[in-house]
Amino acid sequence: MRLLVIGGGYTGLRFGRAVASQGACVTLTRRTPPDRAGDGGPLRWLHFDSRRGALPDAAALDGVTHLLMTAPPDGSEGDGVLTALAPLLRDLPLQWVGYL
Repeated sequence: MRLLVIGGGYTGLRFGRAVASQGACVTLTRRTPPDRAGDGGPLRWLHFDSRRGALPDAAALDGVTHLLMTAPPDGSEGDGVLTALAPLLRDLPLQWVGYL
């Protein structure tokens, strides 16, 4: 299992840590890196900011099988975060998607 958490804030980080403790590979996105060294633990971080057009590299998402979206909608019509990531997510071999 390879989990991508879009929105590595309070809830996403805790979920990611719990899944990583079970042996899964976990990647989280944030607009800014973790505040302090060691905040991520075994987690991998990718920069993503839909408002500024900062998208993660497609190669960094290779093999992602599970997706949890914890980032809130950005105020645009629909969900701007998912709209920005749709081209990257479309080709992933997703087995499970969760949305908070």
